[in-house]
Formats: sequence, structure tokens, C-alpha cells
Amino acid sequence: MYSLAEKNKIIELFKKGEKVASIKLMSNISRSTLYKWKKDFEDARGKSQEVERFIKAGQIRKAEILTNEILNKDSKDIYARVQLTTIYIRQKRLQEAEKLANEILQSNPNNIATRVQLTTIYIKQNRLQEAEELAKEILQSNPDNIATEGQLITIYTKQNRLQEAEKLADKILQFNPNNIAVKVQLTKIYIKQNRLQEAEKSENEILELDPNNIPARIQLVIIYYNQGKEEQAEKIIEELKQSGKNDSIKIERIDFFTKMYRKMKKENIPTMTNKKIKEQNDSSNDKNSEAKDNTLINGNKTQKEAIKSFRKQIYNGEITLENISDFETEISSIPEFDRKMLLAEAYTHLNLAEKAKQLLKEAENIENISEKQQRILKQAIQITQSSKMNSILKNKKWGQLTGTYEEYQH
Repeated sequence: MYSLAEKNKIIELFKKGEKVASIKLMSNISRSTLYKWKKDFEDARGKSQEVERFIKAGQIRKAEILTNEILNKDSKDIYARVQLTTIYIRQKRLQEAEKLANEILQSNPNNIATRVQLTTIYIKQNRLQEAEELAKEILQSNPDNIATEGQLITIYTKQNRLQEAEKLADKILQFNPNNIAVKVQLTKIYIKQNRLQEAEKSENEILELDPNNIPARIQLVIIYYNQGKEEQAEKIIEELKQSGKNDSIKIERIDFFTKMYRKMKKENIPTMTNKKIKEQNDSSNDKNSEAKDNTLINGNKTQKEAIKSFRKQIYNGEITLENISDFETEISSIPEFDRKMLLAEAYTHLNLAEKAKQLLKEAENIENISEKQQRILKQAIQITQSSKMNSILKNKKWGQLTGTYEEYQH
């Protein structure tokens, strides 16, 4: 019986392109065993390439099934385990992703791919300080890791450290001017600073590089809306409809966005971007304003008052498909259970009942919740699984989702 260390050593030689004959000379392992290991390695890598294709195509469930097939044959396959971590992240199974990433790093602490994944997990969990520390550790040993620099831009942007975020984005684009992901981040920075002309220019540069980039087109509609350029916004919406007419997933997404845009326009609802811009313009000092906002939420307001304030944003129509990630950041300071319930309400408000159900399921897995919270959660789950859900959506009684908070009447 050969040890795992011996097998891994041989696999490393296969990865480097060494032939069975030469490996045989280096080891006491039989030729038949080496051929079997080589075949297993090639089969696993072939499946891993297929997993990668599934992930890129958004077929995450197929990717998970195939990855588990690989791991059933070799539970220590590091490449498959890294891929499974990616799959968990895409499925928003962040606790499982974090556990697996830490297991990988215990045996392979210098695995850069996994450390980058762990940074992503921290960002998605709004553990921004931990994310920043890990990202900077990665960059100390890998200063040219663009993926990690991109993560730092995200962290700085979420923390409203916009000058640092912009400086880093400009640095990357100086050497890699066609990096679409960084251009997208830079556009968000411009929008947060009310630099809408620069945001418009940046989005158009993205579309020159990738004319079929739907998120960029949607963002451009929002920019035009904020600038009052409704004719140009409508033109892009029509182009979006044409581009997605042969793709059911795309057209569903485009139709949903169009519906939300029409509602914003009809009811003159400000976007989250407009709200943040107004807050910035009303303040003479961004840092003082940020400190003041934190004091209001964490100091002068009780937890209940803070939740009530956040729920008003939902009822006032301030949360849209395009800014819900900003809303997630905004509510990051409140306890996890209340955060999940608020997001469930927000997605219900956006007619995304399935997403609301998923969040309620995540809330079920939170440890040490009180009896009262358990009753609230149980009631919310019952509502989402019954015909009452249609009534909630029709009558806009989002407050029924949690049952105990007062309802706001329009």
C-alpha cells in the first residue's frame, strides 16, 4: 500500500509532464500502478475542465454533481476541492465554503487560489476588516495578483474609502486598460461620488470591449436616469430586449429590470444612488458624515429603531434590483437574523419570492436564536409557502412577512 504523500509526489510529476518510464526509474512503484494513477489523474483533470465549463456557463448544480464524483474517487483532490469552494460561493453557501477553504489551507497554507476565495467569502459576509487583512497578506507575497487588488477595490468601496479605491483601480488600468472587472468597479466609484459623466464614459468603454455586457447596459440606463436622459435610457432598454429575445434567462432578467425602471420613472422614485448622492452633497466632510451616520445607527438609535429605519427604505421603494447589494452593505451592522429577515422582505418587495425563501432557509440555520425569533421565522416560512404570498405581493403588505413589526401603509 502506497502512502498519500507518495501518490501526491507522483501526481506532481505527471502534472509536470514526466513520462511513466522516467518516473519508474525514480521510484519503487510498479509500472501498472503508475499507469493506473496516470489514468486516474487524466480522468480527474478532464472532469475538472468540464466542471470549469459548467461554472462559466452558470450551470452550478451540474458542476457540483461532477465535482463530487471526482472527490468520491479521491477525497484529497486539491483541484476539485478548490472548485467545490467556488461552487459553494456561487450558491451562497458561505459557511460551507469557508469551512472547506480553511480545511484546504490547513494542509496547504500557501494555496493562493483558496486564500483569494476566502477573501471573497469574507467580503460577501461583510467581514471587511478580515478581508482586507487577508488581501494585503496575499499581495505581500504576490504583488501582481490582480484578482486580489480587485478585491481590495471592493473592500475600499464598501467602506466608502473611495479615494483609495479609485487610486488602486487607476493603477491596475494603467497596466491593463482593458480589464472590464476593474472598469465596472471604477464606474461604481464614480457614481458614489456623483461623477456621472465619468461613469457614463466608463460604461461606454466597457461596452466597446464587450457590447453584449448586460450588467453594463443596465447600469448605463440607471446613469442616464440619474442624468435625466430618459430618451437614451429607453433606447438601451429596447436594445436589451432585442439582444435577449432568443435567451429565456436573459429576457426574464431584462423584463424584470424594465418593470422596475418603469416603476421608478412613473412614481419618480429616487434610486439608492440618488439617495447617497444627496447625503454626500448635504455634507461638507465625507468622513464626518460617515462617522455621524455610524453614530446614528449604532449609538443614538436602538437596534429596533435602526431596523425600522431600514424597513422604511423598503416600503418607500428605495430598494431596487440594481442597488440591493448596497442595501446589504448598509444593514451589515445589525444582527444576522434581523439582516436575513430584512433582505427577505426586500426581495419580496421586488417580487423575488424564491430569493426570499432562500434567505429564510438560511435564517433557519442560525444558531441560538430566541423563541420569539423562531416563531417569527416559522410564520414567515408558512406565508411564503401558502397562497397568502400572492396577496402580500398584490397588496404590498411586506410587513406580513415577519409578522411582528408594524405595517407601513402607503
